[in-house]
Amino acid sequence: MPADSWSAPQCMVDHEYAAVVYTPPSFTNKPDLMQGGAFTVIVNPGTGHVTKLPFTASPAYFDPSCNTTTHTAAFTAFRDMN
Repeated sequence: MPADSWSAPQCMVDHEYAAVVYTPPSFTNKPDLMQGGAFTVIVNPGTGHVTKLPFTASPAYFDPSCNTTTHTAAFTAFRDMN
């Protein structure tokens, strides 16, 4: 993977939608952005439609988390930690 690749952890909410957090590589060295500066979207992989969400989240390995039973996604952010 090239050093300039974006990070985009994701999970499937159901068979139609994925929750995604994504960041450019420069965020890795900025603690405030690592704690809650990742961009958030819901993607329909079948159609390619992307819906931007009105908040940012942590790009941590556990973000986002999805519940396929309730068809929901949870995003976390750690604010005012520095």
